[in-house]
Formats: sequence, structure tokens, C-alpha cells
Amino acid sequence: MNSTQQASSYVRNVAAKVDRRVAQRYIDVELRQLRSLQRAYRGSVGPELLMFGESNMSWTLLQETDRRHVAEMIRDDLGAEVRLEGLVGPGYNPRIIMAFLAALPACASQPKVVIVPMSVLMATSTWLAHPKLGYEHAARELRELIEAGDSRTRRLQEPTEAAWDAFDHLPAPSLIGARRTVGELRLITSATPTTRWQQVVRLRHLMDYYNAERLEPESPGVTLVADMATLLKAQGLHSVAYVPPINFDVTDKVLGAESHAHIVRNADLIAASYREAVGDFGTVVNAAAECPGSDFADPLHLLEGGRRRLAGLIAAAIRPYLG
Repeated sequence: MNSTQQASSYVRNVAAKVDRRVAQRYIDVELRQLRSLQRAYRGSVGPELLMFGESNMSWTLLQETDRRHVAEMIRDDLGAEVRLEGLVGPGYNPRIIMAFLAALPACASQPKVVIVPMSVLMATSTWLAHPKLGYEHAARELRELIEAGDSRTRRLQEPTEAAWDAFDHLPAPSLIGARRTVGELRLITSATPTTRWQQVVRLRHLMDYYNAERLEPESPGVTLVADMATLLKAQGLHSVAYVPPINFDVTDKVLGAESHAHIVRNADLIAASYREAVGDFGTVVNAAAECPGSDFADPLHLLEGGRRRLAGLIAAAIRPYLG
């Protein structure tokens, strides 16, 4: 690891300590990150980059030589003088991102470029129906807090038992001909396999859960992507949207080769939806098919080589907007 990477690791460790102290005051991650965003842009000059991310943005393996997150790789690629404010959370989708963006107009400064994720999984109706990770209620609460100027709230409301029950009763789409509800599917994918056969079965159902839905232009997840692009454009913010890499080696194996075109079509659809709505105020990095299976540590998350590949693509898209 070179001196730049060592410095990045040191900064990351210090930031983690600060985050832990902040967490004692603001328990919910969404509230902590809202306060972080407001602090970052309360001065006359804020960070040039505002980056929203899903789990690939913060995931690394302990044994990796290069343990930088994708966001750190992007910043290092663009140069040490470029500052970045990162808001990363599980399943962050346009709903919660647009709620955070609602805080920017009241800030003294603005980012030059906003980076946003457009995960195929998080555009599906099943994911958006998730009582917690769909962020429907959390996004509404954040907007209300921003409008009220409330800096005291420490907790967001938890989903009700009725909401979880309704979610579990939803029918789950399938590419493998399975007929089950979301609740039945969650039972399977949440189980801990004890044999090789159970591992294969769990993986097959998990990949089916993540990829089975066929998106259409009128699908809620697709229209939300367009809404996010429209909002960024309306706020005068240049943006780079990225579709995270998909492990096609795994999906082809467990869902069948015919699933490949289905998944690519979904990725292309959300990319086109964003591109059409954002116009010349932004661009799209569709990295769905950019990483081979060797770039993945598991069915979803990238190893250091894959992170570098994704970071390079996003950095190249950002550079023109930094002048």
C-alpha cells in the first residue's frame, strides 16, 4: 500500500471514530447522514462531490491489499484536492436520495457533481415495497423534518407489524417457475445453509428474488429514477448516475442463460429513463455488464479489482463537470 492509500486508511479510521461519537446523538443512520450533509454545505464552499451509494460503495474484505472504498478510489482518481461528501446506506434508492436532496436548497453552498446509484434490484416493486429498505416512510419523515427545521429528532418511526405482514403476503416474481410469497422467499434466503446443496438452493432463490421482476417504463422504480434525474436538473446540479455491476457468472449459472438478456434489458431501461430525464445536466455509467465474475467477492459485492474498475468509470464521467 502506497503513502496515499495509507493516508486514506488513516482518514477513514478517524472518520469512523467521529461517526461513532455522532451515532451516540443520532441513532438512525438517515438522520446522521442528513446532519452530515447539512454540515458539509453550510459554509460558503462545500465539497465538490456529493455521492450517494448502495452497499458496494462501502464494502471491502479485511484480507484485501487495497481496502479503499469505491468513493475513496473515485476521489483519489480525481485528485487529492477534490473533496467528497458520501452518504451510503443499505438499499439507498431514489426515494431516500430525493429526500436528502431536499435539504440542499437551504444550504449556503452546493456540490458541483452529485453521484447517484440506480440499482436494478432497488428499482423493483418488491424492493420498493419493503417496509424499511423501500424508504417510503423514512423519506417522508426526512422531508417533514427538513421543512420544519427540526434538529432534535433522534429516531425515525419503525415499520408496523401490519406493514411487515402485508409485505410477506405479496407474490414474489420468479424466473425459475417458483410460486411463493415474499415471506416464504425471505424464510429461504434468511436461512443459514448447513450443506452444499442448501447453499446452492439458497443462492438460486436469492438471485431469483433480486432479478426476476421485468421492469417496464411505467414501473414505479423506473419512474422514480426519472423523478430523481428531473429533481437534480431542476436544482441546477450536474449528476452522474451509475448502474452497479451485476455478477452474470452467478445469474447465468443459477437462473439459466436466458436470464442474461432479461437482466440487461432491465439495466438498459433504467439507464435510458435517467438519461432522457436529465438531458445535458448529467450522464449515466451503465456498469451492469462491466465486471467479470472474478471481480466479485460474492454474488453482489466487488473485490478491489472490480471496485477500481467501477471507480475509474465513474471518475471519468465526473471529470468533465469539474472543469
